[in-house]
Amino acid sequence: MLAAALKPSLLWALRAALLALPLAGLATVDDTKGGVLLLTRFDWIAYAAFGAFLISYVTVTFKKRQLAAGGLLQRLPLPSERLIWRVLLCAAVILPFILPRNLIDLFSLVLLYLMLAWGMNIVVGLAGLLDLGYVAFYAIGAYSYALASYHLGLGFWEALPLAVLLSGLFGLLLGF
Repeated sequence: MLAAALKPSLLWALRAALLALPLAGLATVDDTKGGVLLLTRFDWIAYAAFGAFLISYVTVTFKKRQLAAGGLLQRLPLPSERLIWRVLLCAAVILPFILPRNLIDLFSLVLLYLMLAWGMNIVVGLAGLLDLGYVAFYAIGAYSYALASYHLGLGFWEALPLAVLLSGLFGLLLGF
C-alpha cells in the first residue's frame, strides 16, 4: 500500500523541482565589475522537491488508509472552512513582518505568476479561447509601471494605480 504512493509522490517531487528551478533555483547578483552573475541555489530546489514529495506521500497514504478503514477516519472532527481562512489571513498579515525580504519577494513573484496561470486556465482551459490579450495587458501594465517608476520617479503605490489605469485604457481602446 505504501509503495503505491511512491510513484505519484516522486512525480510531484519532479514537478516541484522543475518549477523551482527558474523561480527559486537561479538568482542573479550584481558583479563588482558591473556585470551580472548567475547563481544556482540547488538546495532550494531540493527543499521544494522534498516538500512536494512529503506532502504528496502523506496525502496519498492517508487517503488509502481512510479507504481501507471503511471510512472510519471520516468521522474525525475537521476544522471549519471559516477557521482555515482566518488562519490563512492572519498568516498573510503577520508573515511579511517576520520573513526576510528575499522570501517575501519570491512569494510575491510566485503568487503573481499563479494568478496569471489561473487566469489563463480560465480563459484558455475552461472557456477554450486562445486569447493572448490577457498576457498582453499584464505586460502593458508592467511596462507602464516600470516607465513611471524610472522616468517619473514614482514610488510603488503611486505608479501601481497609473499602470492599472493605462492597462485598462488599452483594453478599452482595443475593445472598441
